[in-house]
Amino acid sequence: MKSCLILVLLYMFSFAGYTQNIDSALAKINTGPDDTAKIGKLLRFGWTLRNKDISAAINCFEKAITVSEKLKHDRCLAQSKSKMGSAYNIKSELENAIKFHDEALGIFQKLKDTTWVISCYKNIGNVWTKKGDYSKALAAYLKGLKLSEQSQNKKYASLCLSGIASVYYYQGNIIKAIECYSRNNTILAEMNDGPSLSTGLNNLAGLLYELKKYEEGLKSAQQALILAKKLNIEKEIANSYIILANIYSDTGDNVKAESYYSDAMKLQEKIGDADGLLITLFNLADVYNALGQHSKALGFQLQSMEMAKELKEDFRLQEAYHGLADTYFAMNDHKSAYKYHVLYSDLKDSLRNDENNKIIADMNTKYETEKKDKELLTKDKEIVEQSAKAERQATQRNYFIIGFIVVFVLSGFIFRSYRLKQKANKIIEAQKEEVEHQKELLEEKQKEILDSIKYATRIQRAHLPTEKYIEKTMDKYRKN
Repeated sequence: MKSCLILVLLYMFSFAGYTQNIDSALAKINTGPDDTAKIGKLLRFGWTLRNKDISAAINCFEKAITVSEKLKHDRCLAQSKSKMGSAYNIKSELENAIKFHDEALGIFQKLKDTTWVISCYKNIGNVWTKKGDYSKALAAYLKGLKLSEQSQNKKYASLCLSGIASVYYYQGNIIKAIECYSRNNTILAEMNDGPSLSTGLNNLAGLLYELKKYEEGLKSAQQALILAKKLNIEKEIANSYIILANIYSDTGDNVKAESYYSDAMKLQEKIGDADGLLITLFNLADVYNALGQHSKALGFQLQSMEMAKELKEDFRLQEAYHGLADTYFAMNDHKSAYKYHVLYSDLKDSLRNDENNKIIADMNTKYETEKKDKELLTKDKEIVEQSAKAERQATQRNYFIIGFIVVFVLSGFIFRSYRLKQKANKIIEAQKEEVEHQKELLEEKQKEILDSIKYATRIQRAHLPTEKYIEKTMDKYRKN
């Protein structure tokens, strides 16, 4: 009891010290001025905390968002929101994860930053995959892949293809998943990315094994094993051993299967891969049962049972009970076989009830989510309609203003023309009056001249002899 208390106290002191270290580091960062350097420190520190203290990581990203908004620095804001989306994905708060990734995507699209846009699509695809909405996940990954190919970004093309392959696998379309992994492995080989290629080759081998294409699967797993050994990647070496063992077990070569499972078990114990080790123990027990070595099989099954209890893996514990019942039955220990069969049946019924309750809870959650989505869609529709109405009103107002301006300008032109015409008419009228006046003066002058001529004529006539007198005189001269 004392030792347990000491351990609890040690844990409490260590946790308090760890929390104090985080608070101290954050306080140190916050003492600096609000600038891009501070944002960078917050993002880096938050990212190191994401797998240790996700709440502290989110706190860092929130501060980074606040400073970015204060500085009105779009790039830092988008990066901060992207990190926040990833943090919420780790925390399994998927609605918030989608929200922040979408916001980051919108900003990066405005900035025309193709690499970050692709990264956002990849992250959104990851969240939708985790959420189980594979159609939306596939749509996001495909957008990211298209942009990656257009910009010749092999790194992100590989990540998107890997995501697409996972979606196809979850949908049960193994053929499509194999095609994507094959394309991805070609890109990884071109990039000379050995660690990722060893993982990709193992993924491909696993899918080929599921389709019972043992020869192709064997070849891919062997290539992965050679590469993983060359790079000393123990986890991938263990994965290659397991796939090779699975293939040999299915094809009846249990000796080779036992050898590869044993090699995998040693590595899994070394690297602390508890989940992988648990599955390997089951597989080893099956191989020994197939070889007729039931005592060895029993030892691995009892070990797997205890491990499943420690890890609280009820589904694996159910499998262990079932395996133990079969092994004891093969050893003619019917009492023990019955005991473990009862344990298996009870746990199976319990898990089934838990699963039914989970299904009901999931259905309720789905109903509430759909209801919420429907309400949001209704609100969005109302907002869209209001926006459209406001836009129509603004358009009508703009047309009215433009029309008023056009009428005003035309009125100005018409009024100006009218004034010019009036002015011209006045000038013409004045000119006409002047012409009339000159005409009158001419007529008066003409009359005066005519009167003078008439007067002169009368005077001349008065002094000159008459025609009769002249004619009479002329006749007188002619007679003489």
